[in-house]
Amino acid sequence: MKLKLTIMSLSVIMVVLLLGSCGCKHEWIEADCTTPKTCSLCSETEGEAVGHKWLEATCTAPKTCRNCDITEGEALGHDWVEATTEAPTTCSLCKVTEGSKIETDPRFTTESTKELYGKWTCDVVLTGEMLGMDGYINELPVTLSYEFKNAGDLIADIKLHDYFAFLDAVKAQTKDIIVYTFVYQGYAESQVDELMLNTYGMTVSEYVDSTVDSIDLDEIFGAFTQDMVYYVGQNGIYVSDSWIGEFEFSEFTITDDVLVITEDVLEEGGEPFQWKRVAE
Repeated sequence: MKLKLTIMSLSVIMVVLLLGSCGCKHEWIEADCTTPKTCSLCSETEGEAVGHKWLEATCTAPKTCRNCDITEGEALGHDWVEATTEAPTTCSLCKVTEGSKIETDPRFTTESTKELYGKWTCDVVLTGEMLGMDGYINELPVTLSYEFKNAGDLIADIKLHDYFAFLDAVKAQTKDIIVYTFVYQGYAESQVDELMLNTYGMTVSEYVDSTVDSIDLDEIFGAFTQDMVYYVGQNGIYVSDSWIGEFEFSEFTITDDVLVITEDVLEEGGEPFQWKRVAE
């Protein structure tokens, strides 16, 4: 009886195994990015697809699977940095280069060009109108600067003489504007502080002080910094926003470390600036 039961149990197991199998002698195709391991005869599968192994997009190729070479999206394209005396035109992403260094350009090897190398400054008084701040300031003493580099790079900058005096002037003008606005609407000047307290919880002075003190002057005056390019040709200097832009010509002279550029004037018909060389 025991032997018979054992044989019957074994039979049941064999039936289950036979029913659960197709009887195919599998010929497996290895899994790929999108398909699991698969029998070429009966299409039975085992496990899961490998999944794509992506290589990120480059300047010349889109995002690509290193297993199956399928692509997604587009190539990034080169991000060119203009040539300097140190390197030719170069892609900032992949570092591939084009052309040659600027130092091969004869415009940057003339003696008159070398005379300009370095930093020059000039103290002037600007008006609010010139700075686009008419109504907030009247006059503003500043130091202008040019920095001529030997790769044809030119940086123009502006610095305030007194940041605190500038802020005080803006505060005074802003207070006057706020008061005038309320008076224009029919309120008495003596009512303005009360109206501001009801609206903003602060008097005019408190409101202006908190607002103006939050101004980032470096950000404001940083907008006046210009990165330009230049070269010295016959009889003068040529300046542009970029090497592919239009160049403007000006005559210039250097006498006793004082630079005068004919076109550098505050207003039409005015005297050209007197730029003084900054000692290194």
